[in-house]
Amino acid sequence: MRKSVGLSLVSLVSLLVSSCATNYSPTPYWLVPEQALYSLKPGVTTKDDVLRNVGEPLMRSYFPRQNQEVWDYSYLQGSAMRMAAYVYFDGSGRYLYSAHVLDPAYWNVDGGVSR
Repeated sequence: MRKSVGLSLVSLVSLLVSSCATNYSPTPYWLVPEQALYSLKPGVTTKDDVLRNVGEPLMRSYFPRQNQEVWDYSYLQGSAMRMAAYVYFDGSGRYLYSAHVLDPAYWNVDGGVSR
């Protein structure tokens, strides 16, 4: 009896752990093409275009009151400046605009590199 309870517990834990696994794989910052981010056209570029040309975002956020979705990317500007891009879409999935800032995950409040 104890052996079957132990086996059942191990099976349950394995099932729970495996159900948390996903195939989510954001595009690493060093592979996000900077030019692709700057070539997006408002009202023309779609989410599928962005996925194909820029890659999988780090995070997707939806704002129901504005009926907008924002995708976050991290990328290199030039050869060494780590940047963040926030790409905004309307409710129909068309590109609206983007904001580009120093990547807050990389730069600290004093303007230096976080270590």
